[in-house]
Amino acid sequence: MYADTTKFTELQPGSFIYELPGALHPGLCLDIVRRFEACTHHQYEGRIGQTGGAHPDIKRSTDLRVSGRPEWRDVDQELFGSLAMALNALSAAHPFFTSNSFRDMGYNLQRTRPGEFYHWHVDSGPGEFSQRQLVATWVCFSPEAADSVHC
Repeated sequence: MYADTTKFTELQPGSFIYELPGALHPGLCLDIVRRFEACTHHQYEGRIGQTGGAHPDIKRSTDLRVSGRPEWRDVDQELFGSLAMALNALSAAHPFFTSNSFRDMGYNLQRTRPGEFYHWHVDSGPGEFSQRQLVATWVCFSPEAADSVHC
């Protein structure tokens, strides 16, 4: 892995929002952005919640689910490895994470262009999302396109 876990820091005390600079190798980020842009046939309007509905008041983006797609398996594995590394760092700060298991629900990519947005919200409720305990976001910036892809 690329990141130095000693730089794993909480952004604001008590926020439970952490940052790990370099969680993904810059070359991988560029590859993710390039592949996302080329994979238009699997992109869709940003959705939220268990029903996967579009809610343009909460999220305006272009999304792509990479988990379960053979051509994205390498990216899925890199995201899984990066998350495992971050969870190990989180476990050092919060023993709760050491004694509890987490279920990997897969990974989506999200492109947010200027004028688009993502407002914080909770995807919960009965069913599969009731098991969601943790959300991780990676930010890959593409200076060529001035777009961000959130993994």
